[in-house]
Amino acid sequence: MNTGSVRFFNEHPVKELSSESELILAAWKITNAENIGKIIRLAHNVGASQVLFVKGKEEHRPSKIKKTAGFSFGQMPCRWRLLNG
Repeated sequence: MNTGSVRFFNEHPVKELSSESELILAAWKITNAENIGKIIRLAHNVGASQVLFVKGKEEHRPSKIKKTAGFSFGQMPCRWRLLNG
């Protein structure tokens, strides 16, 4: 299967990154606690240095996030920023 992302990366080769580079995973307006847990687990699996969640006024149950994130919950640094407006 050839998706848009495959075509994009074939047309735009990735340059070598310096050893000082770091991966920060950012997510915007994720409203489902299970998806937040999945993003935390993904970030931990790909070696990100942290996850930044930008959210509105919604509240999330930490127990659901922790259940989905599993071991990664305590291992992956996460920051939360409130969306203005």
